[in-house]
Amino acid sequence: MVSKTIKNLCVAIALSVQLHQLHGDATLSTSKGFIQPRPSSGNIAREMMMESNYRHTDSGSWFGEFSATGFYQRYWTQGDQENGLGAFPFWSGSNTMTIGNNEQVSTTTPSTLANVDAYQFGLGQVTPGANPATINLNPIFYQAGTDFMLIMGQSGVKSGFYAKAKVPLAITEVTYQLTENNPLVATDYPAGALSVSNATVNEPATSMSQAFLGFKNEQFAGNGDYTPMLFGLINNISTTVIRFADFELTAGYNWIFHENSSVTIAGRMSCPSGNKADGTYMIEPIVGRGGNYGLGGYAAGNFQLWHGAHNNKLTCKFMADVLHLFTTETTRSYDLVSAGPGSRYLLVANYANGSYQNEIQNLINHTTLLSNSTFAAEVDIALALNYSCGHGWSFDLGYEFYGRSAETLEITGNFANQTYAILGRQGVGQIGAGATPTTLAQPTATISSSVARQDVVGVPSALVVDATIASNRIAASDLDVAAAAQAAYLTSKAFTKIAYEWNNINYIPFFGMIAEWEFSTCLNNALPQWSIAIVGGTSF
Repeated sequence: MVSKTIKNLCVAIALSVQLHQLHGDATLSTSKGFIQPRPSSGNIAREMMMESNYRHTDSGSWFGEFSATGFYQRYWTQGDQENGLGAFPFWSGSNTMTIGNNEQVSTTTPSTLANVDAYQFGLGQVTPGANPATINLNPIFYQAGTDFMLIMGQSGVKSGFYAKAKVPLAITEVTYQLTENNPLVATDYPAGALSVSNATVNEPATSMSQAFLGFKNEQFAGNGDYTPMLFGLINNISTTVIRFADFELTAGYNWIFHENSSVTIAGRMSCPSGNKADGTYMIEPIVGRGGNYGLGGYAAGNFQLWHGAHNNKLTCKFMADVLHLFTTETTRSYDLVSAGPGSRYLLVANYANGSYQNEIQNLINHTTLLSNSTFAAEVDIALALNYSCGHGWSFDLGYEFYGRSAETLEITGNFANQTYAILGRQGVGQIGAGATPTTLAQPTATISSSVARQDVVGVPSALVVDATIASNRIAASDLDVAAAAQAAYLTSKAFTKIAYEWNNINYIPFFGMIAEWEFSTCLNNALPQWSIAIVGGTSF
């Protein structure tokens, strides 16, 4: 029976590794402005290392274990991803975006468009220099905290009841490391651009760093009808969240419970207590699974492979869980299907009721909406070898595979249907007159390209249309829901532990240190991390 179980376990691990390798042939998944790393509490390898090596076979009643870890983990850079997050934070497909106008990125490359038209971010009609202006985002994720775990079960019997509860307290911090090279000189907006006026309008931001601060930028003043960004911001320092993460409850049956082997089968439930995304920042620190409840199965086992002199032993361990993450309400920012990645930052004007309503904002203020988020499955599998000597020392070396399926999103918030029109570089005031309203818009504009401003009196180009016509304004069906969903998330991890058990003391206390090295061998939405932890506990 034991050999058959080991064989099935090996087959399952082999299949998961093959899946990981196949996914590695896929094209790099570009972030859509949101990334949610695996929760620090969802760590089956650390959970395995929190358990004692002591076998509870000396009584016919109940046993218990209590343990706790203090851990610190941090994102690290994988060389093949050029400082990427696995999923890069920008729609350019890297951690860098070039900044220019709607015609060129620099005077040395006049036919090359920039990734971002600075006009859309409040810098006005900038003039590119000889060297491209760039903005770089190299965020670092930090997580730290404590896991507390309590195990109860029937001891000294072949099989019996088993229960486990895990309570984590975690800190998540994102340090953004936002920098600019060769910054452009911001200029005023011409008359009629940001208001129906015959006067120029001060630029809302003087740099891209300042623009990404949005409403948190204290420099906004006298910017016509423009309202700064409320969502999708980048803090130029860091953001931190401290919360209890997801509580995990496990209950089941010790199917096999011998001195030399054990197999546990159980059900598992994950209850959220961390925070949810609210859309304020482009990259948000999330503690836990983002509000999703989880329900699924759990399996664990120990199989003694060798028993030598002086009570030296070699044991194979495994632990695994699979959870379905139920629907939860969250907040996401959406691009437009037709305008592509980054279009959520385009300038739009309010043309409700067929006339300009004296309101200009970045589209993200309106396409950041309440949504339902669901994940079909989260899988976590760990396998380790443990060498224990009769003097109390033990050493573990193992491998963990973690996978989360692609997210399913559904917009539940209300969007003002056919109210906002994409301006591009079209003004709300007529050229030359300033105080005369105009109804021109450019629904085909992208974050990097838009046609030059037209005069409403003249004959506009085919790309410039009348914003009073409802079909030229944004409908809820134009939002790109699929692109906003998180891609599948796969990582591998090597881990080790050294520990000491006081076998000659009642309650068998133990203390150890754990090191983990998590990496992504495939170009997907995963976040590579390393961590260290101290662990201690006791049996009773």
